Amino acid sequence: MELGVESPMFLLLGTLGMLYLFCFAAAAIMVMTCRDGGDLGLQFGITGLLVVLNLPLHEGMLLRKDKGKMPLSVTVKSVVLALSACTCIAFL
Repeated sequence: MELGVESPMFLLLGTLGMLYLFCFAAAAIMVMTCRDGGDLGLQFGITGLLVVLNLPLHEGMLLRKDKGKMPLSVTVKSVVLALSACTCIAFL
């Protein structure tokens, strides 16, 4: 998969992929600490499926080192936007 071009489409995909990853991590922490984790079974499964479906995107953003990786500017913007969305939701 060629991700080496900076494009608004990749910014949107990267932001959604990071948002899914952050939500999965938050759900996993809630399940592990048993803080109301019993009701999160289906949501945990759906979020896990979305993370698995976005593995090529996460690989292109975080793991690849060749010319086909996602540009660093897109990765940073995606992480910042996803963290902003998570903090906005957390404080509502």
